[in-house]
Amino acid sequence: MEQSELIALGVFISYFVVIIILFTIVGTSIYDAATANGGTHAKNTSRKGLRATLFVLLAIGSLTHTWFYMFKYLEWSFNKHESYSSLIPETFQERLTSWLLKTELFEEAWAAVCKGQLNWWWSEQLCLFTAGPWLVFLCVEGTRRKIKYLPAYMLLGQLVAISVASNLFYAAVILADDKSTTTRRAARNGSASTQAEGVEVVYYASPSLWFPVFIGILSIIFTPHTNADNFLINLLIMHSILFVPLLSSTPVIPFNLRTQDVDVGALSINVNIVYILLTLICACVRFNTTSIISRLPLAALNLDISDISGPTMSERRGLMDLALALKSTLYYHPAQSSIGWDIIWTSACLGAWVLFRPKEGATGEASKRKMSSKLFELPYVLLATPISSMGVTAAYLYRVPEPEGSVDVEEKPKRE
Repeated sequence: MEQSELIALGVFISYFVVIIILFTIVGTSIYDAATANGGTHAKNTSRKGLRATLFVLLAIGSLTHTWFYMFKYLEWSFNKHESYSSLIPETFQERLTSWLLKTELFEEAWAAVCKGQLNWWWSEQLCLFTAGPWLVFLCVEGTRRKIKYLPAYMLLGQLVAISVASNLFYAAVILADDKSTTTRRAARNGSASTQAEGVEVVYYASPSLWFPVFIGILSIIFTPHTNADNFLINLLIMHSILFVPLLSSTPVIPFNLRTQDVDVGALSINVNIVYILLTLICACVRFNTTSIISRLPLAALNLDISDISGPTMSERRGLMDLALALKSTLYYHPAQSSIGWDIIWTSACLGAWVLFRPKEGATGEASKRKMSSKLFELPYVLLATPISSMGVTAAYLYRVPEPEGSVDVEEKPKRE
């Protein structure tokens, strides 16, 4: 076997080895999150343990479903390669290495899910969610709850499925105590000063977080306008820029309103304002994308039109025909099916997050307000997500509770 063939085969095998390593690292992160504040896993075996187990099961379900189509894609790509080959090697090993050498799997898969207006209508949802709200959520909750190995969650999402990584991170968030929860517990044991210190915290996104986020969003907006020369470069920027805040030392700055012992910097932005901006930007992007596909005649769709009932090729579609076209797109290509169901799983699990996320230690009237908020948020995520996408709804659901009686979220605290 030649050196190039060994390298190609080694890269392919390494892909799955890295995935196994990432699952191990994420599992360690979840275990550490569960035991860091209590020293034992026993305290999480009741309600918190059951809720975390639910998200682990959701991760397993999404992994099974999305990777069924991923293996279908690998089979499709292999067969496509051999159908265009004039000479097929005799042994399977030679056939495998020939396929790996002559096929750019990463670029081929992403081209399948990005080219075509309806294909991009699906894929854009996952891109906006990952580069926007979920990246901010990783950094904010990782800081609040001291969850380890945050880059592993992002890399796992990119290599496996965002629905898998997000569900596992939900489990880690549920099992980990945040600072305010810990300090409230201490306050009940007689430490009133600690209670004030823990509750009165506002979180700010440093430029190392919000700048890569908006660069990632810009690369997503540019994706439909790429060509063969810049498609891969834009794709690499979209993926790699997301690791900048996760590898930064201070992507999120906790500012204590009582002690004011941290200078947040002039360029830092309250994370809830970042979420608001992401909601508005993602909503505008999705409105534009949906508007484009709603105006397309049937002849402009890259679909098997025999699967779509209704108008002729020269006529425009109604909502039902558009829905049928989107459904056909979901199953048009195995790579599209994989990312499409990743989107559906991730969106559905937002509803589970609304129901089972941590209660932030609220009691009394605050607890009643949080329950009222949840009664609004669940219908919101179930009704608005299919229309606007999870990139829009998640930014609202992930926001950080502001301390009661704190300064205005738009007021920038300054160190004296």
